[in-house]
Formats: sequence, C-alpha cells, structure tokens
Amino acid sequence: LGEYTSFLPLNPRGRQGIGGRGLLGKWGPNHAADPIVTCFNPETNDLEILMIERTDTPGIWALPGGMRDKDECLSKTVIRELKEETNAILDISDAKLVYKGYTADQRNTDHAWLETAAYHFHIDEDKRNILVNTMVAADDACKVKLIIADDSNPDYKFMYGGHYDF
Repeated sequence: LGEYTSFLPLNPRGRQGIGGRGLLGKWGPNHAADPIVTCFNPETNDLEILMIERTDTPGIWALPGGMRDKDECLSKTVIRELKEETNAILDISDAKLVYKGYTADQRNTDHAWLETAAYHFHIDEDKRNILVNTMVAADDACKVKLIIADDSNPDYKFMYGGHYDF
C-alpha cells in the first residue's frame, strides 16, 4: 500500500494491525445486517435464540446474517440473509432495530471494517413450531439451531464477533 495509505479510509476504532481490505469486500465501512430471532421454549419456558455455525468459523455459534448487496436496504438484507442461512421467513414489520453501527469482527482491518444493523424478532409458539420444522442450514451456515439464551450456556456466551453484545 506504501505511499497511498494517506488516501485510504481509516478504521474509526483505530489500528487493527492489518492493512488493506483483508477479507472484506470494500474499503471503509462494509454494511451487514443480523437478525436476532428469539422465542420461548413451550416445554421449559427458556428463552431461546436462533443461531448458526458458520462454515468459516467451525465450533463458534453466530447470529445468521450477512453483507448488504449493492443498492439493497438493510431491512431487505436481514430478511434475505435469514432465509438464505436458516430457511426462516419472517416479516420485517415484526422486527425492531436494536443496534446500528460499528461492530467488532475478526475481519476488520486498518482500512476496512464491518458496520451492522441488528434487528430483533421475537416469535410466538406457532411461529416457533414452523421455524423448528423448516429450519435448514445453508449458504454460509453448516448448522442451525435454537439455543438457550443464558450466560451459563457456553454456546450463547462465547459467540462470534460482537454478536453477544447485541
């Protein structure tokens, strides 16, 4: 990068120790959307959250979600990514935007970083039953499941990137 680094965007959280774009597709902010799908287990009354195991980070659970396509609004991104990775179909009007901005991600570099919009969907028992009977891991996901949202659950506590913070 040499003499051109003064013209490159700079990560707003400071140096990350890696120059260039790294694994991210664009210089500067790379926009993504993450659905947070929660429900209560009708048998145990435990709060559950829909999670995926990503193919690129085996053994670590993550929220489904992904990068915004060119000229796509983030509310469409969150619905598309949810469908692509879990086969779940939800209505954006049932969601609440709970976070929008910079997110900690292992792919962030000095000149490219991830910014996300996290949308929360809380579904009822009927929608949970449909979800359980139709969810399938696909696209970037190799596994999908509902996990108990409790800090004593290591799958929940130690999830991918900044997902736990959402």
